[in-house]
Parts: sequence; structure tokens; C-alpha cells
Amino acid sequence: MNGRTVNHCKNKAQIKATTQDCDYLGGILGFNEDGYIKDCVNEGEIIGNNQIGGIAGENDGFDGHGYIERCINLGNIKGNEIVGGITGENHRTASIINCENIGHITGNEYAGGISGAAGVLEKDKKEIRYCINIGKIECDSYGNAIVGALYAASSGVITAQWVKSGNYWYYVDVEGKMVTGDYEINGVVNHFDANGVWIN
Repeated sequence: MNGRTVNHCKNKAQIKATTQDCDYLGGILGFNEDGYIKDCVNEGEIIGNNQIGGIAGENDGFDGHGYIERCINLGNIKGNEIVGGITGENHRTASIINCENIGHITGNEYAGGISGAAGVLEKDKKEIRYCINIGKIECDSYGNAIVGALYAASSGVITAQWVKSGNYWYYVDVEGKMVTGDYEINGVVNHFDANGVWIN
């Protein structure tokens, strides 16, 4: 998709690669170039090779800016490399805002609850903000709760932030990890249970 908008869409079906080298699979879009995906939900299992995501296989800002906003992935996502709950790769000038992953993410390399990888150039203005991952991440190399790997001199931003999911509040640190136990925020010690839910 180039420069267009997809909104209020839902996928419930399994999407599975028919060949071992099939890349760019997503529950809503395979490849988002300079487009805007918002208020979409994936419930289906997505199975492919590289650049595999619950919402988009890749979110790319080439001539403009690619956006994924207010989207949720509930399905299990399986791939080889660059696998994420929202997108496999957040590439160049692209943003993911207010998104949530609940699905189980499985990859051999570069797997994240929100994005498997993010890059590439220092000048590119990419961001991942107000996102939360609750799903399990299984990865042999470069796996993380939010982004598997931020690479290649990237200036991308992951911001420490409070995130609300349902009736519960969580806190994601600057490494993209959900906080548990006692954690100091702005000079005040806050308490989180083993699942990351804020107690007080």
C-alpha cells in the first residue's frame, strides 16, 4: 500500500506462506509504504519466513511516513527472521503508536512484541510510543518485549512510558521492557506484580 489509509479492519483467518521463502506477511497488510493503518485487529495466526507481523509484514516510510496506530494483535505470529506482534520491521521513517500485542511471537532471529527490528539510517525519524506487549516472545537471537533489535546507526525512539491495557496500568522502560517488582519512577517507588500490573 502506498500513501493510502486502512482503518477499522479485522482479520480472523490464518495466513500461511505456501513456500519456505515467502516474506512480508501481515494480518492486515503485507507491506505498508507511506500508508496509515489505524484501529485494526488481527486475530489470525500468521506463519511465514522473514518480515512477518500481526498487522503488517513491514511498516516503511520511504517518500513519506508510514504509520500504524491503535492496532491490536491477538494472533500467534511465527517466522524465521524479523518477526513482530504489530510489524516484522519498522523501517526508515515509520511510527507505531498506541498498539498492543497479546499473541505469542516465535522467531529464530529478531523477534519483538511490537516490532522484530527497527532501522536503518540515523536521519530517519522513526518512533514506537505508548505500546505494550503482553505476549510471550520465543527467539534464539535478539528477542525483546517491544523491539527485537534497533540497528544500523538508527536514531529511533523507544520512550519509557505508562501504558494502559483494559483496566490495568503497566510501565515500559527505555529498553522496551515491561517493569515488574519495585521500580522508581520520577523519584517515587512504584510496585508492580509479576505480570507487570501496577499495584500502587
